[in-house]
Amino acid sequence: MIDQQSHIQKKIAFAQSEHIETVISLLKECSRQTKLVGETEYATIVNAVTMDAQGDMIIKFINSIDFIKKGGLITEQQ
Repeated sequence: MIDQQSHIQKKIAFAQSEHIETVISLLKECSRQTKLVGETEYATIVNAVTMDAQGDMIIKFINSIDFIKKGGLITEQQ
């Protein structure tokens, strides 16, 4: 139980960190490095799926940070 509490506290500290906006910015920059059009149709499809997955991951990360900032994890502890 203490390990879970410590993990939640670390998530809260991270979400409230002065560096969180930099982390989000880096994630967005990294996802833009994939170009959509590939050398073949297959490569283009792979690139599109990759970009979609990256976008979903970034959105989920940002939503999680917002959830934590709004106290979502604190209410889960009780």
